[in-house]
Amino acid sequence: MKLFPFVMLAASVCALAQTNVPEIPFDSPVDYFQLPDNVNLGEVTAVAVNSKGHVFILSRSNPKGNVFGGLATQLFEFDESGRYVREIGQGVYGFAYGHGVRIDKDDNIWVVDKGSNMVMKFNQAGHIMMVLGRKEEPTDEHVYPDRTKASVHVDGMFNQPTDIAWDSNGNIFISDGYVNSRVAKYDNTGSWVKSWGKRGYAPGEFNLPHNIAIDSQNRVYVADRANGRMQVFDTDGKFLKEIIINVPAPPGAKPMLGYQQPPAANAPVGSIFTYRPGAPAAICIPPGKSDVIFVGEIPDKTMFASLLLATRGKPLQVWVGAALAFVVHVTIAVTVGVALFEVAPHRVVEVVVASAFFVGAVVAWREAGVDGVAKIEAEQRRHGTAATAFIVVFVAEWGDLTQLLTANLAARYHAALWVGIGSVAALWSVAGLAVVGGSSLLRVVKASTLRRVMALTLTLLALSTGWAALR
Repeated sequence: MKLFPFVMLAASVCALAQTNVPEIPFDSPVDYFQLPDNVNLGEVTAVAVNSKGHVFILSRSNPKGNVFGGLATQLFEFDESGRYVREIGQGVYGFAYGHGVRIDKDDNIWVVDKGSNMVMKFNQAGHIMMVLGRKEEPTDEHVYPDRTKASVHVDGMFNQPTDIAWDSNGNIFISDGYVNSRVAKYDNTGSWVKSWGKRGYAPGEFNLPHNIAIDSQNRVYVADRANGRMQVFDTDGKFLKEIIINVPAPPGAKPMLGYQQPPAANAPVGSIFTYRPGAPAAICIPPGKSDVIFVGEIPDKTMFASLLLATRGKPLQVWVGAALAFVVHVTIAVTVGVALFEVAPHRVVEVVVASAFFVGAVVAWREAGVDGVAKIEAEQRRHGTAATAFIVVFVAEWGDLTQLLTANLAARYHAALWVGIGSVAALWSVAGLAVVGGSSLLRVVKASTLRRVMALTLTLLALSTGWAALR
């Protein structure tokens, strides 16, 4: 019986409270970019910034040729104050229907063109240094792709590519794209290495890989747009996890175009999620950092906070801060639980505890599909990693199921010491799992499964305690 609190508390920390989606403030000054009188921006598909603060805008403008199948791509550079500097790539053979622009660590400019199926590297002077892929020859008959059928992958050739990224060794990764539904990898000299992925919705499969980014730990993030998720891989293409952002649209929000209606809330896997709020179209990770966290399937405030903080500071400091917060919480909880046992009749205690267990079961079951997000970056900068871990966990766990159930167990079994030891051990273990390998754990066991197991466990506890009260 003394081991029971450890097992129960390990499950209880998977209860997740709904949190509000934070809004990111921004400003949009009128006429910030000072274009020449005879130049206009068209459909802007990508923006990038170099180390000097210069802004590069890829615009579908200055159309040439037929209305259907014509050319429309311009690349503009502006300085850090918005003044026009130049147009890059005028008359370049690979410019047709631009999709992505990125700046590498050496301030080279890379353009990914969906129309020409080419990826071009420009140096800082604006001259082409490398070309990947190949455009159809004008004398060939163009065959429009049938996206209902599996595409034929050819090494070194793209079919409507979308974006580009680099790992710490300079290897090149290209999201390829609307038709091929894969990721292509080249080495830092431009030699083909491999590709992975195909059309589908299983892990490692894509339905429109629309953007790609790599963090400082060489994790490859792919915006799998039509599947409504981001997928994360290592640089060899090994699937690590998926991240799903599924938040309600603001009240009164309407689609810009009539056909951009979001799917039903209960749409099954395999549906088209392109217009669901949160479906990723673009990914941005600041250079040299891995602390941009996208909302995904994280099971619990405690594990989420610990896992998130561990990407931003030393894991031991995170664990120490969280562990101290748990000691304070458990001390408060067992004190309240024992006090309840002392002042109330035994049967009343049993009824109260049984009711609390039942409420906990209902909450856990209802929250089995809820996602959460922690907002802690500013606190870490202000207080340091260990202090932030203490603050975040202390606030997040105050009055939640973990603390309430600890108090219930102390009242139910009138064993403050053993309940306290079991609870602290369970909570320390969960924080340790999050810090050391929380994401790996979630690939084996889904968060929703853990919460439902906890709900069933609490239901059994409610029935057992209620039966004891009636005897």
